[in-house]
Amino acid sequence: MAEHGKSAVDGCSDVHDGKADRNATRKRCVTDKVGGFAAEIADLDSQIEQITAKSDAKEAQLADWIAGIRDPRTRLVFRLRFFRALSWKEIAKITHTTTDTVKAIVYRYLREETRSTHGAKEGA
Repeated sequence: MAEHGKSAVDGCSDVHDGKADRNATRKRCVTDKVGGFAAEIADLDSQIEQITAKSDAKEAQLADWIAGIRDPRTRLVFRLRFFRALSWKEIAKITHTTTDTVKAIVYRYLREETRSTHGAKEGA
């Protein structure tokens, strides 16, 4: 007959099988798998909330930046590309231009914006 002794340290039981040739002590751990998974889910939910909050803040920042674009066509292309995640081809169709044109609108604006940003920093 096996003897059981519960360890306060690790929550596991020592099982002594009492056989002369097998005097080894085995450990039997009872774990709460459901509780462990529930804790892991709670941690992941918390991480998702934090990431979502950061994402929402970045999206609002981007929306403000796009709203500051003076040219309506350029602003539309940015909204379609970065908020609706449309392809260049889809944007070209909506704006009645070519894919090369809508790409040029974005890249030209970004290039000009970079120049003006770097120029402002250098001049300060």
